[in-house]
Formats: sequence, structure tokens, C-alpha cells
Amino acid sequence: MTNKSAFSDERWKTVLGGPPSAGLIVLTAQSGGTWSETWAMSKAYAEARRQHGESELLDEVLSAKPKMERTSYPTPEALREGCLQQIRDAIGVPATA
Repeated sequence: MTNKSAFSDERWKTVLGGPPSAGLIVLTAQSGGTWSETWAMSKAYAEARRQHGESELLDEVLSAKPKMERTSYPTPEALREGCLQQIRDAIGVPATA
């Protein structure tokens, strides 16, 4: 089972950037307004936390406060592409042995 200790600090930071990036894509894609989308993202984290114990890696990701680098994007398309790249990076992080 993979957990936080399987990653260097820099790689762990990359892993933690994936979920908030996905949330930001959803938050900016819908016309429901940022409040309702932010609320939905909070609910998704809360629901995932209810599955505590099923995945050590998920437990550790969810125990960290979601945060993102403050990056300025010139267009909504650039924001989407930047977030998608962050998700790709997070998925591709190899665990260290």
C-alpha cells in the first residue's frame, strides 16, 4: 500500500496539487456560481473522508488542507490547461522506494 512516506516532499506536494486542480476546473466550468461549486467541492472532500481507512494514500491526501499555487492565467482556457497539467503531473508522480 502506498502512503505519504513513499514520496519525497516535492513529489508529495505535486500529488496534493491534483485534487484542488480538478476542483478548480469544475468550479470555473459551471454557470452555477463559485459559491455553489465551492460548496460542492467541499462536500466531495467530506464524502471522501467518510471512506476513511479504505485507502491509506487517500486518507493522507484528504488530511492535508487543499491548497494551490497562486498562478495567474490570462484566459479561462489557460487556467483549464494549467490545471489539467497539474493533474497529469500528480498522476504521473512515481513513488520512491
